[in-house]
Amino acid sequence: MLSDPAVLDTLSDREYRAGLYEVIKYAIIASPRLFELLLERRDSVLARDPVIVDELISECVRIKAEVVTADEKEMGVRKILNFGHTIGHALEAETRYQCLLHGEAVAFGMRAATFLARARGD
Repeated sequence: MLSDPAVLDTLSDREYRAGLYEVIKYAIIASPRLFELLLERRDSVLARDPVIVDELISECVRIKAEVVTADEKEMGVRKILNFGHTIGHALEAETRYQCLLHGEAVAFGMRAATFLARARGD
């Protein structure tokens, strides 16, 4: 895989933060260590520290590769990658893609999915 983290420097703060919601998703679904990194190094994450950004990207790519390798046809565990997306996509469509960036919609979707799961006792 090829990535150029320097491209993130071209994003507005809002766009960068919206992307971080996807990182938070990976932390929640598969990596307590990534979650701790986000909490403990919050200022460095928000400042786009290149060392931290590289670590975030590497961990997210590692998680996605493991999940996709384990379930190439999305018949089981791979569905976890959709956490927040079902509701998020509905929010994007309902607002005609005018109000929320994708990551923001996913963040609301993760919150709603978590609330619904807790309400059901899951």
